[in-house]
Amino acid sequence: HFFFFLAALIVNLIMNLKKASAVLILFGVLTTSSFAQILEPVKWTWEASKKSVKVGGELELVFTGQVDDTWYVYANEFDPECGPILATITLTADPSVKTVGTLKAINPKTKRDDAFDCEVKILKGTAVFRQKIKVLSKNLKISGTFNGQVCTEVNGRCVQFDVDFAFTDIVVTE
Repeated sequence: HFFFFLAALIVNLIMNLKKASAVLILFGVLTTSSFAQILEPVKWTWEASKKSVKVGGELELVFTGQVDDTWYVYANEFDPECGPILATITLTADPSVKTVGTLKAINPKTKRDDAFDCEVKILKGTAVFRQKIKVLSKNLKISGTFNGQVCTEVNGRCVQFDVDFAFTDIVVTE
């Protein structure tokens, strides 16, 4: 009888371990997948200020971000030593184009940033940045990366953004 009791105890223990393991595995998968979600509080689009331009002419690249409620984008018109990552644009090197001036944030608001202990410029709701360029040849190639940082007012969490872009629909005339 002792052996039957011992065998039943072992079988019961194994069955409970399988259930416990299944629950632990399920919990691990659910926890990992919830942390693995990519946070994208800004949806970016871009367009050129003109659809047609002459060689030697200028146009603006316009980047527009729809910013989720309670979030804001840092502009680029404050001291870079302050702490937050300033919005920047990096064009892929190409002899058909060159930048004119710097990236401009449109209507940023001044904010005292307690986390970084300094004055910053931010954009909420709709964030617009403009970069003027000069077209140097008919074979125009404009691409690059738009980078910056977005933070929430709720708990101070911040996320960097890196957006690859390309402008392929601009007609160049001579």
